[in-house]
Amino acid sequence: MKLKTTLLLGAALSLPLFALADDVSSINPFAGAFVGAGLGATAATSKLDINGTLSNDSGVFSGTSNRHADAGETAIDGDFFAGYNFALGSNWLLGLQAEFGMNNIKASASANMSVVSSEDPDVIDVVSTSTFKLNNTYGLDADLGYMLSSASELYVGLGWTQGKAKLDMSNVGHYGSDTLFNDSMALNKTINGVKAIVGAQQSLVNNLSVREEMTYTTFDTISHPISEHGSSPFGPVVLTGTGSSKISFLTARLALAYNFSL
Repeated sequence: MKLKTTLLLGAALSLPLFALADDVSSINPFAGAFVGAGLGATAATSKLDINGTLSNDSGVFSGTSNRHADAGETAIDGDFFAGYNFALGSNWLLGLQAEFGMNNIKASASANMSVVSSEDPDVIDVVSTSTFKLNNTYGLDADLGYMLSSASELYVGLGWTQGKAKLDMSNVGHYGSDTLFNDSMALNKTINGVKAIVGAQQSLVNNLSVREEMTYTTFDTISHPISEHGSSPFGPVVLTGTGSSKISFLTARLALAYNFSL
């Protein structure tokens, strides 16, 4: 008898909850759990800053330069995502999602530095080049959405992302037709980034929806020392300093999501 009473009481208490869930689902088709996949076009920008001093023992060449360069490239990437949208009344949504990105982003930048000789009209030219490569990423996003109608949503959000980066760096020094030094290095590092998101979602059929989204992502700066040694007609030449490289990108994405019922 006690068990029967408990079951009846539980069923009675659960009826308003199921009714509320059905009501929220009917008002907001995006409330609840979801999974999806997307395809995007990414425009990446790589920034290279060099603070260097070029000198030799005899003092014929001496100079300090702060060089800066930007360059960008485009790529196509894809991602998978899953999360949950919490209904905040009938018009608002708070969304949380995890995502995995299959990226193949690359951006290169180069900068030049010229130092004039005090005893010769020729100059030493140094060309620094960096190539930033970023492959698979993963991250977490949070967004706030507003229902424009019973089947469409506009949302904005912020996110954290992390990925494996490879930085290829080279410094080449020329004096006239002579190559004074030609050295390269490679760094592999896990970097973190933050992103801003704005997008819209439109309900289709059978719990499916399509998302159009713009995302701007910027990552940590990678710093590295510079130390190059070469020979010139006036004796040894040394380039010392620090370099820093940074990558950011803008992505336009189209995604298909499946929204589970509450």
